[in-house]
Amino acid sequence: MATITRSTEVGFELPPVSMQMRLEHWIEREDYQQKGNPGFHSATNIHTDVEAAKLEGLKAPVAGGPLLLSQISRMMMLAFAEGWVQGGKLSAKIVKPAHATDFTTAKGIIREKIPEGSAIRFICDVWVEKQTGEKAIVGTASGLVR
Repeated sequence: MATITRSTEVGFELPPVSMQMRLEHWIEREDYQQKGNPGFHSATNIHTDVEAAKLEGLKAPVAGGPLLLSQISRMMMLAFAEGWVQGGKLSAKIVKPAHATDFTTAKGIIREKIPEGSAIRFICDVWVEKQTGEKAIVGTASGLVR
């Protein structure tokens, strides 16, 4: 069931979604992707290899963008349900890496309500922040309420 209704006001904070980053999960996913996919490129990379990350000046492997974006998507799904799946929009950019040891939380706030046919589009500022409060991803997302 969606959190957002037609009467939800501008300034409402979306339900946050948190995740503890874990390198072993990233490695397991990469191993799974390789199975049955001979074209999958699994060379050392900054996402699953500690040494490769250090060679690039990073303190630890970093989360891939899709993993961080999935937190925003889950938050929007909690807030809008079908109005996210059918009609949702997202535009975001990575501004700081999230490392394998970080605890991240997707957050958002309703910035604007716009009539769209018989529905209302809720425009939201969204971001993923680390336990330090630093933002890793920033952007805009919207969902529909019919």
